[in-house]
Amino acid sequence: MRGRVVVVNFWATWCAPCVQEMPSLQRLRDRYRDRGLEVVAVNYQENAARIRPFLERNGLDLTVVRDHDGSARTAWRVTVFPTTYVIAPDGTIAYVVVGEADWSAAPIEPAVRRLLPPAVAVASSATRLPPSVPISGPDPSL
Repeated sequence: MRGRVVVVNFWATWCAPCVQEMPSLQRLRDRYRDRGLEVVAVNYQENAARIRPFLERNGLDLTVVRDHDGSARTAWRVTVFPTTYVIAPDGTIAYVVVGEADWSAAPIEPAVRRLLPPAVAVASSATRLPPSVPISGPDPSL
């Protein structure tokens, strides 16, 4: 995921604020996926039999990584659930949010958006001319 903006969220299904926050993380990822945003939800010490039904029930299709032994939580120094790190394209931590947040609302969503590359406007094929077609009329040298 090098070179992309990555939102790393530490959560658990038993954590009520985590459950409340997940839909807004999904909306953020859906809105900016085409600009290179990825959300990685790091689940704290739960098994797939618990995680999978939770994701299905809530209509979530985020990338989920299991922290089966708590070592990721320790390495990232997470003491509160949820805790979320926003990693800039250069690999540095741009933001840390401790506790529940609405990731699809101000001021958080605009802060994440600023880290993303600009959206590329693509003209429709109906309005684009091939490079060989003159725009201002025939070339007199032909």
